[in-house]
Amino acid sequence: MPNEPQAAYILHTRRFAERSLTVSVFTQYAGHMRVLAKGVQVTKSHGLWQPFTPLFMSWRGRGSLPTLSLIEAAAAPHILSGRVGYCGFYLNELIHRLTVPADPHPVLFAHYTRSLVALQESDGTNRQLEPILRDFEYHLLEALGTGLLLSHDCYGQPIVPDVWYYYHPLQGPEPAPPQAATAFRGATLSALRTHLQPEHYREARRLMRQVLDYHLGGKPLRSRELFQTGA
Repeated sequence: MPNEPQAAYILHTRRFAERSLTVSVFTQYAGHMRVLAKGVQVTKSHGLWQPFTPLFMSWRGRGSLPTLSLIEAAAAPHILSGRVGYCGFYLNELIHRLTVPADPHPVLFAHYTRSLVALQESDGTNRQLEPILRDFEYHLLEALGTGLLLSHDCYGQPIVPDVWYYYHPLQGPEPAPPQAATAFRGATLSALRTHLQPEHYREARRLMRQVLDYHLGGKPLRSRELFQTGA
């Protein structure tokens, strides 16, 4: 029996045999998973296989590759192109690489949906894209149980705006010499919890990259390379 339809987005697709696809999806209540879409569904529903399209999906079977039994549009696709599109693919790749398959993340799903809306409404400038990306990264780490420690340092002392800190992915902030090359201002750490301002963007991006690279095991992100090269 198929499960009940639920909200979902496609993260990416891959050909499987001649007329089928394996589809990586992010679902509201089942989390990130792979499903097999057989040829007849691919043929009849070709327009639905684009990323950033709100969908309803259901599937049948158990194991690591259940068979897709329903796919239909839930709303119009989010139109993301150029730099904004690369940002969307970045979110997709983070979900695909860092979440555990079949581990439900309904709160993260809601943040992902809001991020797509915000990206679509943005003008593609760093001033608008940076807060959207940092907010999603922050909530992704929270959902994974590896959230950032931003209110206190690793010794239990409150973060001070004018103090500089090293950030250890597992232990959190540690006081550092002023303006140390790999350190971050306390003001930037605090802003990640509340509201980023342009003066925090560079450090916040560097901090999030450091933490995410740790959890990715140092393996590069394809979407990051695309964004940098404009390919």
